[in-house]
Amino acid sequence: MPLPVSVLGSGGNGLSLDPRDSGARTNAAAAADATGKVTGAQLTRLGRITGYQLDYSDPAAYAQGHGLIELTTGVDVYHDAGAASRALTFWRQDDLLNRTYASSLMSVSVKWYSAGAVGGRSYALLFELAPAGAPPVYETDLAFTRGDLLGAVSLTGASGDGIEAEAAGLAQKLSARIRAARAGRLRGRPVRVPPKPKAGPPARGPDPSKLVLRPADLGGGKVKKEGYTVGPERDALSTYDRQMTPAGSFPFLESEVSLFQSTDEARFIAAALGATFASPAAAKRELGPTIGGQRITGIHTETTPIGVPGASAATLVTVTVANRAALVFEFVVLRDGAAVELLSAVTTATAASLTTLQTATQKASDRLHG
Repeated sequence: MPLPVSVLGSGGNGLSLDPRDSGARTNAAAAADATGKVTGAQLTRLGRITGYQLDYSDPAAYAQGHGLIELTTGVDVYHDAGAASRALTFWRQDDLLNRTYASSLMSVSVKWYSAGAVGGRSYALLFELAPAGAPPVYETDLAFTRGDLLGAVSLTGASGDGIEAEAAGLAQKLSARIRAARAGRLRGRPVRVPPKPKAGPPARGPDPSKLVLRPADLGGGKVKKEGYTVGPERDALSTYDRQMTPAGSFPFLESEVSLFQSTDEARFIAAALGATFASPAAAKRELGPTIGGQRITGIHTETTPIGVPGASAATLVTVTVANRAALVFEFVVLRDGAAVELLSAVTTATAASLTTLQTATQKASDRLHG
């Protein structure tokens, strides 16, 4: 039922099927794509059975300043119409969590608009996400119920011009395909989805495994976990993650380098990542209610220049727990061309740790640019 490229119209020009986020969608996969902290078990309790979606993308649109970057249509199956209706409310609330990313490093605006006559209940939202240091992107999420089914259309564009009308038009087409399928009148072969890419080095470009920090860069330490990862959340060509405990004077430090398809895509991703934890509400959601079994009683975020060319400002998230102990989570983002690195560290130190973080960031910059 999701829309093949042949029926997308002019909006599908230049878009290609992305196998990373296309095909059957388990509850666990759908939960991983949520804005908030959602589990597959939550969606099972909500009544979701399964789903299927087709995702088309064109990372080059970041540079063009117009056109679609990504277009996704999907259909989820729920136990009954009541479950589908409750799911619509659930996903609308999850979409609205995008507002919590607003901070000094990123402005976020939201606009409600009409989804049109597409089914039972519906909602349509348009977000403008403008991180400091990169052009804004526009994302519209539209969903509607039709009996025990939930149809969804999501568009991300380098420009907001016409994106609402395009989403509403695609929702009309998706609704018509659902009606045709229910009546046994839907014709055509299913879209062939290639196998999902496996985690590993990129076919071209720098190998992220050669760019991440090593214990020797930090004056010693121990690698706890490392390896290539793959997932739809950032659409990277290749990602390598190394976690060290300890890492020099840090109790914990993680170095994650991702290679993207274009410099413009990497520029936006880097800017958005740098803004992720600058909002106390977003940081609280990402960290959860407890740390090490202790209830979090307070969260304070601040940003401060790190003094390394090409690196974002450092975001410091100070977390106080029930036993009055405090931890400081430190985040810095670096970029070189199409490569983006996220440094995440944990310490109990305060002002002195900034000097240590600056040293680690400079080492990361040297490796990334080397």
